[in-house]
Formats: sequence, C-alpha cells, structure tokens
Amino acid sequence: MSFRQRAVNEFLVKEEIPTADIHQRLQRAYGSVCMGESSVRRWAKHFKDGNTSIEDEPRSGRPRTTSTESNKERVDEIIQDDRRVTVDTISRKIGIGHSAVQKMIESFGIVTGDESWFHHFEPETKRQSMKWHHLHSPSKKKKRQ
Repeated sequence: MSFRQRAVNEFLVKEEIPTADIHQRLQRAYGSVCMGESSVRRWAKHFKDGNTSIEDEPRSGRPRTTSTESNKERVDEIIQDDRRVTVDTISRKIGIGHSAVQKMIESFGIVTGDESWFHHFEPETKRQSMKWHHLHSPSKKKKRQ
C-alpha cells in the first residue's frame, strides 16, 4: 500500500470526508491498486485518533534473520562444494527454511533442474561459452610458452 494513498486519506479525514467517499476517490485516482475500504477505515481511525504517521507501526514477533549475508555466503559455499546438493539438504545444514534457501538461490541467478544446479549464463562470445565459471571466481591465466 502506498504512502501517497495514506497521505491522501489523512488529508481527506482532516476535511471530514466520510470513509466511503474517501475510498471512492482513491479508487478513481488509483484504480486497481487502491487500498481496500477496510484499510481506508482503519487508517481514518488512526488519523482521527490524533496519529500523524503514515508509516506502519513496527510489528511484534521475531525479526527476519534468514536473509543475512553470512547465510547467503554459506548457501553459495555449499552449492560450490556439491552441485548436486538439494534445497532440503542446504536448509537442514544451515538451519533456515526451504523457501528462504530457494529465494537465495534465485538471487544468485542459479536455475535448478532435477535438483542439479546450473548457473544462468549467457556468453557474449564463443570463447566465453567454452568454460563456465562462478560469478566471483578469478579469470583463468594462460602460461607463456
């Protein structure tokens, strides 16, 4: 939900416009991406109670800890060590959820097929296509003769 819609909602609440009318105006302005009528009512109550913030309040519960850089590095290392490792195995080794591991793998640009790992690589030249290498691996040096 956009901050703009909340700001418009706040303005119209101060103008003492009924929430049904506010929702209709938002629908005309934002179309299919408009916030729902229940959200309009909730934010209207929020503003009528004297709150001026258009940001969501922090939510209770455990903060997200799975998408850390160290976890991403560990996932990458496991894949580099064994390209036939499964998502479930990675998930168990690191102790994070299956979907979190899957999202990390997708962010690396790796495409899975039959639980084998393939890096999505589109070479620009014939020479580049001769050998696949990891994104961060050093370039191969030729010996002088």
